Amino acid sequence: MTLVRAAGDEDFATVARGEEVIEPPDAGEVVWRDEEGVTCRRWNWRQGTRTRLTEIRSGRADRRTGRGAR
Repeated sequence: MTLVRAAGDEDFATVARGEEVIEPPDAGEVVWRDEEGVTCRRWNWRQGTRTRLTEIRSGRADRRTGRGAR
């Protein structure tokens, strides 16, 4: 994952009105990207569909392992 300035022609998959849509970031916008493309825009305000969180677990996570308490 790399923090870079967008060229403006990258694909960014997101959801609008319940449907997946592709929105290119603005040229010069700071984005997170990997080898498959842009994953997050607007300084983490816009999360892409490929890397979004889909479940929220209750409980705490262990700082050393990242695993939730059992």
